[in-house]
Amino acid sequence: MNRSTALACLGFGLMMSPLLGHFADSAVPAQPKIGAPTIILQGAADGVQPSDAFERLDANFSGPHQRRILPKIGHNSPQEAPQAYVDAILELIRGVASG
Repeated sequence: MNRSTALACLGFGLMMSPLLGHFADSAVPAQPKIGAPTIILQGAADGVQPSDAFERLDANFSGPHQRRILPKIGHNSPQEAPQAYVDAILELIRGVASG
């Protein structure tokens, strides 16, 4: 198992946008599944990416992953809820260090 850690900051609009439906499926090349432990943080008040777009991402992970909904947080969740990001990163680091 890949022992590196990952934090998917999808609310921040990183590389997963093609998987969230911004492009036609035929335009998205096949990608390897993400095997690193991952925490996906999503703002509950995100008006740009609807919740169901994030739910479709589960098929892209082969390793342990979870999605956390951040109440009252919008699309720019790293800026609106920085402590949630710090906590998730520390949790991933501790999990890998102890595992």
